Amino acid sequence: MTLTWRFASIALIAFGALVSIANWFLIGRYLLTRQRSSLVPLVGGLSLSAGLFLLPSPTLISRLWYLGFIIDVGTLPAIVATVASRALREKDSKE
Repeated sequence: MTLTWRFASIALIAFGALVSIANWFLIGRYLLTRQRSSLVPLVGGLSLSAGLFLLPSPTLISRLWYLGFIIDVGTLPAIVATVASRALREKDSKE
C-alpha cells in the first residue's frame, strides 16, 4: 500500500512540476515576445500540493505541502482573485 501512495505522490509531483514549469515558460515567452498564451491556473499548484501531502511518511517535504500553491505562477493569484471577487460580490449584495 505504501508503494502505491509513494507512486501516486511522485506522479502528482512530476505532473504538477511539469505544468508549473510550462506556466513559468509561458510568462517568460510573453515577456520576451509579447505573444499571449493560456496558462493553466490551479492545475500545477493543486497537483504539486496533493503530491507533497500524499507522501507516505511524514517528512519535512510532506509538511510543506502548501508550497505547491506558491511555486506555480497561476495558482496563488487565481486563489487571491477568487476570494477578492467573492468578497466584493458579497459586499455589493449587502448594500
